[in-house]
Amino acid sequence: MRTYEDKDLKKEVGTFVQYNSSKEIIPVVFTKYTRTDTDSPGLGNYEISRVEVSDGKVNGEYFFVQTGAGSTQGRYVKYTNLKTGRSTIFMHTGDNDPACKINY
Repeated sequence: MRTYEDKDLKKEVGTFVQYNSSKEIIPVVFTKYTRTDTDSPGLGNYEISRVEVSDGKVNGEYFFVQTGAGSTQGRYVKYTNLKTGRSTIFMHTGDNDPACKINY
């Protein structure tokens, strides 16, 4: 997954995902941003929802969560395949495995 941001506008301009088993690049559309710093404003915690669109259909949903004042241990992504209902959670493990990268 790769997210592109316009630095001047400070705004996301596109997000795409490409699975290892596919050459297809799939757009992932932003749907919602929620700040979750209710007790301690300024920590930088948030939740972002995006949907995966392929062949004009929404096939999956990505839920990005940042907790723990920006530490990588508090960051994860939950992907739900809307066809099967199956969910997968991706977390930063500290390993530099080139086969699995989440860039955001």
